[in-house]
Amino acid sequence: MMYTIEQLREIIKAELDKQEYVEEPYSLFEPIKYIMEDGGKRLRPVLTLMAYNLYRDDIGKALKSAIGIEIFHNYTLLHDDVMDDAELRRGRQTVHKKWNSNVAILSGDAAAITAYKYIETCEDPYLRRVIDGFNQVAILNIDVIKLCDRCRGNGFLTVKDFDTLESKREVCTKCSGSGRLRVSGVLKVTSFEPKNIEK
Repeated sequence: MMYTIEQLREIIKAELDKQEYVEEPYSLFEPIKYIMEDGGKRLRPVLTLMAYNLYRDDIGKALKSAIGIEIFHNYTLLHDDVMDDAELRRGRQTVHKKWNSNVAILSGDAAAITAYKYIETCEDPYLRRVIDGFNQVAILNIDVIKLCDRCRGNGFLTVKDFDTLESKREVCTKCSGSGRLRVSGVLKVTSFEPKNIEK
């Protein structure tokens, strides 16, 4: 059975709605719940399940890992908002404005750890490859952010230019074509031979 994008979004939403993120200390996990309730396109978990569904029908086996990828994405948003001193995220106050920067950073760290807990529910035969690939993409994401921060003073862009850009991704596009890094990295770590996947 091939699922539609809308069906996958509903499955992901239902799974996310079940998550409580209630752990001690609650002050660290409440902001995670807050940012995860914001909604968004849920593009990353949808794509994860779509890729899995190309070869298998039982997408439930990949659901927890897909949720982990969405939690990890939101961890990066928590930290990005602090770095950018953003006021709003999806029409609501950012975590560091609602609480403070320390809470946002530490909650982001807690979200990253939570994401790994979900991702490691992948089936044992594939777990090592999934974690290795995920780590490569996660490191690449940090490298892109570092590269963009470097743009502020190295002559590629002026500070004024930097401050008027909508996002770091736009900076990457303007900085010697380095925006290709993120996409090429994702393609590299997710490449595999379909014939090696057993039904």
